[in-house]
Amino acid sequence: MIASLVVLKAVASVLVAQEGVPTNAGILVQMTAQDNPKQALEIYHYWQPLESVWTSPYKEWKFSHISVAMAQPLRAPGPTQRFRIFAQGRESEGNDELGLATAKYMLRLWNYVYFRCDVDHSPRFGRLVDVYLCKDGDPGGEHFQMYNSFDLDEQDRPKPTNFINIYQAFAAKRGITLSRELAHEYGHAILPSAGGFEGPESYANGELGERVFLGWLRDDLRAGKINTSDTMGTTQAELDAYYKRDVEPRVKQVGLKGPNFELLKGRSEKSFWEYVSIATYLSRIAPTLMYGRFTNLSTIVAEDAQTAIKSAAEERTEWEVVVPAELKGQAIWIPLVKGAVSGAKVVSRKGDWAKIQTKSGQKVTVKNPPLSLQ
Repeated sequence: MIASLVVLKAVASVLVAQEGVPTNAGILVQMTAQDNPKQALEIYHYWQPLESVWTSPYKEWKFSHISVAMAQPLRAPGPTQRFRIFAQGRESEGNDELGLATAKYMLRLWNYVYFRCDVDHSPRFGRLVDVYLCKDGDPGGEHFQMYNSFDLDEQDRPKPTNFINIYQAFAAKRGITLSRELAHEYGHAILPSAGGFEGPESYANGELGERVFLGWLRDDLRAGKINTSDTMGTTQAELDAYYKRDVEPRVKQVGLKGPNFELLKGRSEKSFWEYVSIATYLSRIAPTLMYGRFTNLSTIVAEDAQTAIKSAAEERTEWEVVVPAELKGQAIWIPLVKGAVSGAKVVSRKGDWAKIQTKSGQKVTVKNPPLSLQ
């Protein structure tokens, strides 16, 4: 939630290596992380254009405006840059202007990867993910990692950049259209993922990012931890409808039938969606730090997901199974290596997974023996 809005007077000095930023032409938005209210989030949003236009490495497109989104990691004295939102203009000077709304939204997503999953932006890119709000291009978005010859380091070498393009951004409908697109491309930018699939995309982390981030946004909006000013205007009804259509079927598929790791050895579209389904399901039933550990252990090889989940599950001394509402009271599959289950009965096993019979309202926990050092 927004804590305060103040007029910017002279804040450019706090922006790292941000030359050409106007010093008296915008607002400072102060927020707190939804999962750690003691940690600050800040946005420097400028109404007036940059003194020198910014050139994107993509087709050398020019961007006149900037919003800088900053976040405070744990044990850090204050916020540091995590996103730069470049725009080819400003819609208005309202508090829901597109560049400002995008900065708020991206900070909410950063909260999930950092405070829930213990993942942060790569230091290779200066902890930055840039977002370009473009007027042209085919509707939709793309993610890139490349060197930017228009942004040089102290040795005059092009800096590596991790960035997202949103095309026809100012014509796009606010709400689920933009929140879904940004979550998808941020998944490509931040989540490790299996690749080499034949379709619908080569890498699965975009479709996975949509389902994981929008699922958590749905939960937090219902709980009152955030509001629609944090979600690109996406309403509870829109997030519920998205969840019902794009998340719940995959949760039910893996929860009731179990994961098909054999299918992950292929590169077909069916293999792509099995990977997305398994990883999405894990995000709904596992503690978020366990899910973050899975992402850190994941590789570009899809079938390695089986080992990553096994390691993430057995490393924890104890973890609580979150039974999704759509699976309450049913027998569901969970990763279970050598641990013991309380609050549910194991009815069958398949490799490192077990099918457990749950009861509505019953807390289900897994306790693991100490890992062997051998």
